[in-house]
Formats: sequence, structure tokens, C-alpha cells
Amino acid sequence: MDCMVVLYGQWSGCSGQFVWEKDGQVINTKSLPRLRLDVNGTLHISQTWSGDIGTYTCRVTSVGGNDSRSAHLRVRQLPHAPENPSAVLSSTEKRAINLTWAKPFDGNSPLIRYVLEVSENNAPWMILLANIEPDSATVTVSGLIPARSYQFRLCAVNNVGKGPFSKETERVSLPEEPPSAPPQNVIASGRTNSSIMIQWQPPPESQQNGVLRGYVIRYRLTGLPVDIQYKNISNPDVTNLLLEDLIIWTNYEIEVAAYNGAGLGVYSQKVTEWTLQGVPTVAPGNVQAEAVNSTSIRFTWTAPNPQFINGINQGYKASSDCHSH
Repeated sequence: MDCMVVLYGQWSGCSGQFVWEKDGQVINTKSLPRLRLDVNGTLHISQTWSGDIGTYTCRVTSVGGNDSRSAHLRVRQLPHAPENPSAVLSSTEKRAINLTWAKPFDGNSPLIRYVLEVSENNAPWMILLANIEPDSATVTVSGLIPARSYQFRLCAVNNVGKGPFSKETERVSLPEEPPSAPPQNVIASGRTNSSIMIQWQPPPESQQNGVLRGYVIRYRLTGLPVDIQYKNISNPDVTNLLLEDLIIWTNYEIEVAAYNGAGLGVYSQKVTEWTLQGVPTVAPGNVQAEAVNSTSIRFTWTAPNPQFINGINQGYKASSDCHSH
């Protein structure tokens, strides 16, 4: 920034010797090209910076007497970086981090706001809050994601512009929480009359809330007051399971949940599936045959218990042995 300050000696028409001092020290105007002293005692300072701040005194010596005038110079500049930034987990709010800092030098221009940037899991810096009140020295960042790490930095802004960023805070990691979403796209398909294949995909990454360690599958007969059975998969890369030793031609309801180091997450919506049909395991009962005439015989029987048909009854097959006399 190329700024110029003009300090006037205020003795127009005076033909004396002018000497300028800064904070009591004589200024050698010929030693710095940024300084220029006019014949009328006016001092020009170009390319001003914070080192020019101070009290300037012009002393004049003439045949008419001696005199002096003083003025304090303040240079407006960019604010300094906020000091001592610190980040700690909130003790009152989950998924939140408390930030504190010390107010910096404002550059002789009132602060307008602070800008806060964040780096999540070592990702590039991005603006998180762009308008923190200038009187603030603390802020709580909420809505963060469990099991991720966060680092922060901030800068101050005044009418001159945006100052440099502070040093970065220590990286803070949020604790794991159980997954907050169920596995996705759970499907079931009957493979045999005693097995069903279950397949799924992991919960969304942003809702895993930690490193997945496996899955739990729970299942039971649909609509019956029977105990729930469980299967555990301790490998998070496995996303399918063949449920075996099931009952022939029976409907099951199945749910899947993921777990991490913090515990078991949310179960999926129930899916239902039948095992495949099997051959009937009980023959028709009370089979009787009666001759109707010389060319026909009537057979009668009672149907087996549906529980033992093991599928949809599609009909009966009759067979006979013929004996001639």
C-alpha cells in the first residue's frame, strides 16, 4: 500500500531552520528516500507503515525566535493475526468444539468481523464462518461429524482489509458414535427350500460415525411370536450372508445393522422373503378305491395337513398296480 502523510510546519512566511523529531529523536530526512522536507518546513512521508507511528515535533529556529509544534501520527493498516487460538471439545454439547482467541492489534482501524476457516481430516482449508462479531473472543462450532478431526484458523478484518491468519489450532478429534443410519439397499432372495441370501450396502459414509467393524443380522418367522435369531459378521467388507437351516416354504422377516467401536447402529427396515418350496413330507390320508363299473375306479382321500405340503398344492398324482385273474 503506497500511502503518503504530509506534516505541515505551520509557520508560513517563516525563513528559519526547521528540524523534525520523532518521539524525541531528530529525523535525518536525507537518509531515507521516503522522507522529504520542503523549504517551508513541510515534511512528506511516503509508503507509510506501522514503524512511522509516533509523535512528530517540528522545531523552528529563526532571528525572530524559536518555536515548536507537535502532532501524533497513527497509521491505519491491516489488523494483526488473532493470538493464542485454542480448540477444545465442548463439555455441554455433542458434536461441538469451543474456540477461543485473544483480540489482535486492530491496525488503528476498528475491527469489522472475524473469518473462521476449518480443515476437516486434513482436507484443504475452507471458510466455515465469515461474519463473527468483532467483539467476540469465543465461538462454538456445532453440527460436526463424529470420529473426524478438525483444525481451525481465523483472521480479523477492518476497513483496510483482511489481515493474516492466526496460527492453526491443535487438531481435535470427535469421539466415535454408533452409526446413525442403517445399511442401504437390503435385499433378500430365497435360494433353496432351507436358505435365504441377504445382501446390503454400508450406511452412508457421513453417518458411519467411526470405523465400521461389522454387521448384525436379526431374523425370525414373520408374524409369529417366536424368538429373534442373530448372526454376527465381524468383517466390515462382507456385505452378504446366506441364512441356512431355515424351515421349508416359510416367510421370514430380516433386518441388518452396522456397528463400530462405539456400538450397534440403526437397524434397516424389515424385508421379508420365503424359502423355496419343498416336496410334501406327508402323503394323503385315508386313501380308498371303489370300482364304479368294469372300466373305472373311484379314488377318495383326505388332504395332508397344509403344514406338511411345503409349498402350494398343485394337485395329486395317482398310481395303481393292475392284477389279472
